[in-house]
Amino acid sequence: MNIKEKITENINIKEINTKDNVIKLRGHHILCIQGFQGYGYDENFTENLKKIVNSIENFKIQIVNANDDVCEKCPYLKDEKCLMNLNHFKNNETNNNQDKIKKSNEIIKKMDQKVINNMNLKINSYYTYIDLKNRINETFKTKKSLEAICLNCKWENECLFIQSKE
Repeated sequence: MNIKEKITENINIKEINTKDNVIKLRGHHILCIQGFQGYGYDENFTENLKKIVNSIENFKIQIVNANDDVCEKCPYLKDEKCLMNLNHFKNNETNNNQDKIKKSNEIIKKMDQKVINNMNLKINSYYTYIDLKNRINETFKTKKSLEAICLNCKWENECLFIQSKE
């Protein structure tokens, strides 16, 4: 059973809400989609990501350097900022919560930029899923090639994409 069959098993998939037949993805989510197998931060997030994974081949993909269609249902998205890494900082780094929020969001943006740069993508440009998949396979051939991006990912042990690399 391949990953797509595994994800679609027992799932009632509905149409994704997209404008002009486009899915917007930020850099690191291009990689997340490769290894996704049904885990998520909460039910809304997971269902949204399942819908995207299961229909991505039918859409154009626009690369963005901001929140995307995956972020749309993320419980860590607050005021257009990603708070996923908020607890990443030691207490002595900063006591200012706004600084922590800014730094948390910057960590995600740096991950995105690494993927975009490594894959030679252009922000706001459109790609097919096949093109992105080919670029992924050319760019990220080993676990080492993913370290700078996926090193501290919460899903590293569950990610089929990371696990498939030597």
